[in-house]
Amino acid sequence: MRFPITAAFLLIVFVSTHSSAEIPSAVSSEYKTVLTVTVLDKNQKPLLTESGFVVDSEGIAAVSCNTVSKWYESMLNTLVIKTSEGSEYNTEELLSGSCRNNVALISFKAERLSSARISSTDSVKIGAKAYIFINSSPAAASKIKSMRNDGLMKLDAAVPQSANGTPVFNSLGHVIGVAVSFTQEGKLFDFVVPVKSVAKEHERYSRMIKKLLGASIEKNEAPSPEIKKQPEPEYTAAIPLRQSISKPAVLPRPEIKNTKTVDKPKPSAEPQTIDNRASTHYSLAKFYEREGKTDEAIEAHKKTVLLDPTFTESYLEIGKLCFKLGRYSEAAEAYRKAIVFRRAEASTYTKLASAYLLLGNYNMAVDSLKYAARIDSSNPDIKFNLGVAFLVIGDKNGAINEYTELKKINIEKAYELLDLIY
Repeated sequence: MRFPITAAFLLIVFVSTHSSAEIPSAVSSEYKTVLTVTVLDKNQKPLLTESGFVVDSEGIAAVSCNTVSKWYESMLNTLVIKTSEGSEYNTEELLSGSCRNNVALISFKAERLSSARISSTDSVKIGAKAYIFINSSPAAASKIKSMRNDGLMKLDAAVPQSANGTPVFNSLGHVIGVAVSFTQEGKLFDFVVPVKSVAKEHERYSRMIKKLLGASIEKNEAPSPEIKKQPEPEYTAAIPLRQSISKPAVLPRPEIKNTKTVDKPKPSAEPQTIDNRASTHYSLAKFYEREGKTDEAIEAHKKTVLLDPTFTESYLEIGKLCFKLGRYSEAAEAYRKAIVFRRAEASTYTKLASAYLLLGNYNMAVDSLKYAARIDSSNPDIKFNLGVAFLVIGDKNGAINEYTELKKINIEKAYELLDLIY
């Protein structure tokens, strides 16, 4: 009970000493970027309440590693983010678990939030004014008391532990650092971490996401060599390959006589007026694709699998088309069904991982890439993407394991992954 009393006393001293100073409007307006961060147990009882701030308007926040540690103490704990406007969100993922200088990034499902303005300069000097929000109170003015060689700063007044993770602003309303406060052997310690630590973590995370969405995954979007070798006729009602084993034999495509009569179906012709066979609807779907009628193509493919649920090629086409339209939930569902109905190829799992990634479901993306790696263990792109995905969820050891395996396959990609890890 001694610490809360001490913290409250320090809070009173801090605010009463400095809140009388004039607070620039540029600083006051940044209050909307400050967050209250609370860890709840399984009974929704608060275990810890600290601070944080919005780094990215699409739901990325910087918080203290103390908060993350308490959150991770039990799988039943939840981490709740509350904005200055009273909106509450449950944390979804830990984005950077390295806890460099006691600061980590987390994600939560939100859009169009007010994000803090990160200072682009390192020119913070001793004696410069600094401002901080504490426990939903107006900004309190302070000064930079000292600076270490590693960039860590001290304010001229103590920061209570409830403000752990809160941003420190300069007179322009730019974040110059993150306040970190903790107790050790009954003593309160506090310092300010330079904001470049947060900026670097955000940059690393963004770079990882771009890597996952980059060419290495897109390479797997190409058709398999077996299908590439087959010149596809201009229009045919051929039945696509089914896969009951990992590498099926290439089956001949049946020919359709008098194909000229079906070159240009009448616009009024709908799937149900043509032929109620799955192969016919698949052919109609491919026709719609060539005509650029994506929505019609998706519906025709859906009709195909409605008539024949094992028609895996249509599930793959639905996934591909929905992915291009940004309908990632539908794409993921289609790829899952393709896998269930005997299309468990590495490329299908990789495409499913891409959909999960864009949905923000990083753990499921990791699981999908694990399956892909089991099927095609010698594929360097899959191993690289899996390593990056481990980093996204904060599993550094998992990434290191993939680096070790990748060295045996492709040394260049292994070093590229190593660069991301460290």
